[in-house]
Amino acid sequence: MNTRPARSSPAFAFFRTKRHHTYLYVSYHKCATLFTARVVRAVCAAQGLRTATFDSRHRKVGRLALRSNDFLLLTDYSSSMLDLNTVDGRGFHVIRDPRDILVSMYFSHRDSHRVNHAEIRRNRRKLAKLDLLGGLTYLMEESRFFQRIMRELAAWDYDTERFYETSFERLTTDPEKEFEAIFTFLGILVEQSDLNTIIQQNSFETLKADWRARNPGTDINHYRSGVAGDWKNHLAGEPKTVFRQRYGDLLIKLGYEKSMNW
Repeated sequence: MNTRPARSSPAFAFFRTKRHHTYLYVSYHKCATLFTARVVRAVCAAQGLRTATFDSRHRKVGRLALRSNDFLLLTDYSSSMLDLNTVDGRGFHVIRDPRDILVSMYFSHRDSHRVNHAEIRRNRRKLAKLDLLGGLTYLMEESRFFQRIMRELAAWDYDTERFYETSFERLTTDPEKEFEAIFTFLGILVEQSDLNTIIQQNSFETLKADWRARNPGTDINHYRSGVAGDWKNHLAGEPKTVFRQRYGDLLIKLGYEKSMNW
């Protein structure tokens, strides 16, 4: 292992590990992707690692991107975007309680998300006409975003040794510990104090304050809650029944529930 100091910003005493493969960050819409991606990019910038980010607006990750970048950030992953079995690399995979994904998507698509995709535009128009319970049901039944995320979560190989498995809940509860584990798994050596600084600079509280500064005069904030289990405050009645019928097995598979009785 090469532990020579990397050529990087003097503010961070990082050490770079010799690269033999591509690094991968794989996650989904509404899974703290902005926070996670900013931390990863900051670490990579300090180490001189080249990054490229792909989301649902990108249909394919091309060969040029694979050849010319060290770290691929797939922040709204779809298996049609890239067959991970064809990539020689290691990575980390971030999931979230699907009920919190649904609730977060509802408020985000209705109020605050940048309209950078045709579906977000459609959802915003539709959700403006519906109440909370109607909007949650609509997303489950009509949102290709949400349905795709559920399919990808169900299809993922959680036993693969190539990926470190983690979650929104772990990353937001103890980010310092979890990012240390992630970069250790990847073989990227980072001074803990420097990593902690990067995490603090990109924390939920920091992102929320930045949003407020850029959008004065509104009570709406894109970084609305950031709390695991917020679904309990919103998911009820028919939408809760529909969710249990459609995705109850997935909640058990992912470890968020032990039975259908929730």
